[in-house]
Amino acid sequence: MAIEFRCPQCSALLRTPDETAGKVAKCPQCGTLAAIPAASPSAAAAAAVPETGPLPPLSASDNPFGEQAASAGAAGPAADAANPYASPRVPQPGWSAATGVGQAELQPARIQFDEIFSRTWQIFSANFGPCALVGLVMIGILIGYQGLSMVAGFVAGASRETALVIAYQVTNQVLAIMVQTWLNLGIAYCGIRLVRTGRVQVGDFFAVGPYYLRGLGMTLLVGLLVFGAVLVCLLPALAVFLAVGGPNGFEDNPVPTVVVGLIGAGVAVIVASWITFRAYLGIPFILDRNLGVMDALRSLDKYMSGNKLIMFAVMLIVGMASGVFMCLTCYIGIILVYPFGGVLTAVAYLTATGQFRTDAKWV
Repeated sequence: MAIEFRCPQCSALLRTPDETAGKVAKCPQCGTLAAIPAASPSAAAAAAVPETGPLPPLSASDNPFGEQAASAGAAGPAADAANPYASPRVPQPGWSAATGVGQAELQPARIQFDEIFSRTWQIFSANFGPCALVGLVMIGILIGYQGLSMVAGFVAGASRETALVIAYQVTNQVLAIMVQTWLNLGIAYCGIRLVRTGRVQVGDFFAVGPYYLRGLGMTLLVGLLVFGAVLVCLLPALAVFLAVGGPNGFEDNPVPTVVVGLIGAGVAVIVASWITFRAYLGIPFILDRNLGVMDALRSLDKYMSGNKLIMFAVMLIVGMASGVFMCLTCYIGIILVYPFGGVLTAVAYLTATGQFRTDAKWV
């Protein structure tokens, strides 16, 4: 549970992790320094209410709602049987520490272009250190894998055995897919946990084991769809190439084949990006709702309806900006790019499914 309290200056609802109780926080809205209470006002008020003993059971004659209500109360949970007039329980947004699965009821909501950037930056900047640490762990895993891959490749090449070289290439590709899947799941899991609870640990990066096979299935499905889309987009260029007479005709008149090929390649990039983008947004449904691959994609279609174009534009802008940032920092910036993407995806998912508290700001 996080601590929620009001800014004494602008009355904005602020949220901060439990371990910050007694410290001073800066309101992100007006900049006022405010003391963090030991507990949320609502939690403190609930704790101050004295407990009373259970109410005596009501007979049918004492119950103003009649025998039907009395029997319904008796059939319900023990906690509700003590008060037959209690309001029905409403599921509250939360995170199950045991399973990591979100417990909130999902409600479709619209994503605002500017809000998703502001929310992501607010959470990311407030947790810059933990995010950078997660990024360092990810980079360490990548460097370790690349080092082992280079050593294995050198050994296979030095053997001059064709079968061994082919085996290395196939194995290397399979392991690369498996490692990348783990990294994608870990970043997404850390992002969801950070946005939900206001804190993240390096250990969270390795807590995706129960979801790994489904994440791998999602990765393989995306790979097949992208391959098929690229193949279909390049078929017109192949048809033109054959129509002009094959290699000999291409040498005499290469323009038609080149033009059609460039157009097909451009369309292929757009289609492949769209497929990858949609599947990547499906990962949070696997991690947060414990869904299978196809159920996650169906949930994505349901809750991202009306948000797909906005999210595609957001991911496109972030992707281009991340590429420029990594080039300017000699790829050291990847330490921050991946965690930022994880937070962005989590904010988009929680916003689109109605789980993001729009009236509370993390400090």
